[in-house]
Amino acid sequence: MPRPAEPTDLPAILALDAEVFGAPRDALLTRLQTVSARFRVVDGPDGGLAGFAAACSAR
Repeated sequence: MPRPAEPTDLPAILALDAEVFGAPRDALLTRLQTVSARFRVVDGPDGGLAGFAAACSAR
């Protein structure tokens, strides 16, 4: 079940993103976490991060 991301989730988000995306996007993801009220993470069965998503509205 997705839950709101917390600042302590950022290292795991960055590590997972680098592994999957293949390029560093630290600045983008750090900024998204501060501006998106809808930044969510999913914990895996082992307690580690299984995924994340962010939604932002463009105005």
